[in-house]
Amino acid sequence: MEISDRVVVMSKGRVEQVGSPRAIFEDPATPFVTRFVGTVNVLRGMARSGVARVGSLSIPAPGVGGDGVPVNVLVRPSDVRMRPSINGSSDGVIARVAYLGPTVKVDIDLKTGDRIIVHVSREEFAAMEVMAREWSRPWPTGVSDADLKLDIAAQVSLEIRDARIFVEDFSI
Repeated sequence: MEISDRVVVMSKGRVEQVGSPRAIFEDPATPFVTRFVGTVNVLRGMARSGVARVGSLSIPAPGVGGDGVPVNVLVRPSDVRMRPSINGSSDGVIARVAYLGPTVKVDIDLKTGDRIIVHVSREEFAAMEVMAREWSRPWPTGVSDADLKLDIAAQVSLEIRDARIFVEDFSI
């Protein structure tokens, strides 16, 4: 995609989408195209009144009609924001942290049982660890400095910045 100005994505002999590399990546037309051009989290949820809900997460779902519509929320790891949570209102817990050069890959187990992957820069991750330590002083009863390190089992809150919502069911 680096050397092209127009891309055609096909699946099983059928054209899924035609567009610029940027359009293909930023506005994929189908779940296949979304997965084809990069790593993506797939979360299952329900849409009501233009909002998709996956556990405690709310994601705008404009154009999804009806209430109680099953949806698939596709979100790239770089489009998820995380922050430490020490007030009990977390969306999940850290299951794994991998340092990948300039990026930190964080696997988070959601309360729904799903796992979501988040990519953050090393600098962002370090800042979040400082934020966790300085979040609230005095710290709540029973919370120590060791509890405020972003490591396995640390509670985090999430924000989905950009996602693709698809109503149709599909297999991965």
